[in-house]
Amino acid sequence: WKYIPDKPTAAFSFSVNNCTANFTNSSLSNCNEIKSYLWDFGDPASGAGNQSTIVNPTHQFSSAGNFNIKLVVTSCTGSKDSLVQTVAINLPPVTLSGNLSICSGDSSSLSIGGASGYIWQPYSGLSATSGASVIAKPSSTTEYTVTSSFPGGCSTLITFTVVVNS
Repeated sequence: WKYIPDKPTAAFSFSVNNCTANFTNSSLSNCNEIKSYLWDFGDPASGAGNQSTIVNPTHQFSSAGNFNIKLVVTSCTGSKDSLVQTVAINLPPVTLSGNLSICSGDSSSLSIGGASGYIWQPYSGLSATSGASVIAKPSSTTEYTVTSSFPGGCSTLITFTVVVNS
């Protein structure tokens, strides 16, 4: 006869809220216990937080997108199993409104919505660097970027140009 150790079965489910996913492990050990768990969240931009060894982790993703989550379980006999599932991190749309073409010396009220916080860059020609509304009065055609942040810690970038006509 030949001894073949029981093999574990990796399994998990998840729920997503903005940029945060909660993972529920449902792996089966086929022996007394699972010895270890190794989660890889497929999100290298999150640094050291890209992996976890706890049973039911929570991960805050660095951005929107599709991420391949891998769980590797090791049973009490040392046998391993893994499972990969794709998690889609979708954020509400961010909208920009206002006149993006102005005459020299004029200004335009710009508003952005859909997120919880906003940082405008560069500051040149703007009435503020944060908030949902600014007055843009650049002296020449200028490209701006707005970083929109969401609950849970992720953000998106919108880049637009205010054209100054003579």
